[in-house]
Amino acid sequence: MWVWWMGLACTPAPQGSGDSNADTTDSPADTVDTTDTSDSDVGDSDKPNDPEELRFDPPSGRADFPPQESDGPGPRRILLATSDDGVHYVRKQQLLTDQGNTPNMLVLPNGRILVYYTAYHLVNDLDHVAVAVSDDNGESWLHYQTDLAGFPENHPPIGDPDILQMEDGSFRMYITNGSDDQTIDIISNVSADGFHFEREGIALDNDDSHRKDSLTQKIGDTYYMYVLSEGGWMALATSDDGLTFTHHSVASREMTTEQGVRQYILSNWMPDPDAGQRIFAFCMQNQDIRSFTTTDGITLTPDTDVSLGAPLDEAESLWVKDAAAQQLADGSWLMAYVAEIPE
Repeated sequence: MWVWWMGLACTPAPQGSGDSNADTTDSPADTVDTTDTSDSDVGDSDKPNDPEELRFDPPSGRADFPPQESDGPGPRRILLATSDDGVHYVRKQQLLTDQGNTPNMLVLPNGRILVYYTAYHLVNDLDHVAVAVSDDNGESWLHYQTDLAGFPENHPPIGDPDILQMEDGSFRMYITNGSDDQTIDIISNVSADGFHFEREGIALDNDDSHRKDSLTQKIGDTYYMYVLSEGGWMALATSDDGLTFTHHSVASREMTTEQGVRQYILSNWMPDPDAGQRIFAFCMQNQDIRSFTTTDGITLTPDTDVSLGAPLDEAESLWVKDAAAQQLADGSWLMAYVAEIPE
């Protein structure tokens, strides 16, 4: 059975040492806010693009998942954190969803926040892409199944959303999907409203490499896509049109931490007013989220400050990963990140 994601600890890099960093682990809170926001006014009729037929209420707790899906969204949850500087985050104690994985975030010019994520068994008992929508700066959310057309019947699970808003206001989403020959490819999909997508084609043909979980950004006239490879390595691919990518190189993500030199796994881009682009990354061995900065899409400079520290026992266990963050309309930053649901 094809598994679309595999859990990976960060890879220890060659032996070395680094300066210690401030611990940004939050003090444990009594509870995480799990308030049901399904009756909020996010989807009111003045939002014509919100398709009520795709609305659903997110699940609560761990899924009863089979062993081969233990690295998928079934045992995972997506939580929220906030920041005043875009680098250092404090947990909001707010749950976005249980049984969710690999979030990717957009903030639209009108302030609307979209968090795309992989949802557990959302369509025909298969994982599928969902989107959480907020029109009140992240205080309340509505959840929608995305409609992805053009995929053959009996296709493998669809996951790992990687979303861009184009200059004309439309959306392009890259997803990870298996093919009939048992390989894994990155597929591009286009949408006018961010909910209904049409399959465009294979953006990155991975042959036998099984690269997955893309993160893409356009810098100048070039699209830069990083993908996760087997063994925890990251590969870089580039494109002139965003439709067809060519493998470029294997990226070094070495970061000196107080625990030693590690190779971090990249998760999501974030435009940074002071650094060009910031790419968040995680290390399960270190149990934290940090970031790299880049101005050219290729040269990654580590920022060894901890963006989000080790898990909280009450809401999270084992590690934190897959951070996606963007600046909000009020100037603050919002992060969606993944943790294991405690048993």
